[in-house]
Amino acid sequence: AACTSLNQFTDEIVAVWIVARPIDGRSQYEHWTLIVQGRKCIVSLDFLEHRGKGSFKVKSKPASPAELDEFFHYKYPTKPRSKYRIVSSVTPSPLRPGNKIYSKYIDSEEQEKLTNFIQENKDNYKQNSLDEMKLNDNNKDIMSNASKIKKNSKVCDIVNFLEMWTEIFDKAEKKDKPYNPLKHNCQNFAVELFEYLVDNKYNDKVELASKQQQSPADIKAYKEKMRRNETMSL
Repeated sequence: AACTSLNQFTDEIVAVWIVARPIDGRSQYEHWTLIVQGRKCIVSLDFLEHRGKGSFKVKSKPASPAELDEFFHYKYPTKPRSKYRIVSSVTPSPLRPGNKIYSKYIDSEEQEKLTNFIQENKDNYKQNSLDEMKLNDNNKDIMSNASKIKKNSKVCDIVNFLEMWTEIFDKAEKKDKPYNPLKHNCQNFAVELFEYLVDNKYNDKVELASKQQQSPADIKAYKEKMRRNETMSL
């Protein structure tokens, strides 16, 4: 069902996020969701436990500022509406014309970069007269155009990942996408799909998400990956 609903979205991907919420509204452990924005749609994907097995959940809406805001909030029955914590994000630059809305939907690292940049250029920013050439030369991280997240990347490409995700675990004789809190969980799913969707130039964003995973197995895997990378760089 998830693949069927995703196949209809053939528009290019312009932004990708991993977002988090407390599992029961108060736990230190988080459920992670991946949000993808295409040129015409917004889609969220979850990997959930259902009767001891893993289940994909897909939600989609037409792309609009109001719908984007809705996707970044959640509500528990007895609690007020809350905003998801943004674990990692790859979005169009909030400094480019027409993209200011993204300033509300970026991770803490990007928010810090944006705040520092605006503070350093506050007079020009208030007058909306930032020099584009100066920005492109000196602030490539701030002005990166994430409309090219990955060449020819489309929302429906997520189907290929879901099929691979399922096949890998079927071959390991773990049928029906089992949900394993340690090794096969929502955080692991979100990070691997995020990495699949974004270009190699956003490896730092994948690392930002990876180092925030909470499962002991995922933490161990991240540390081992960092050690391998350090060894390869010597």
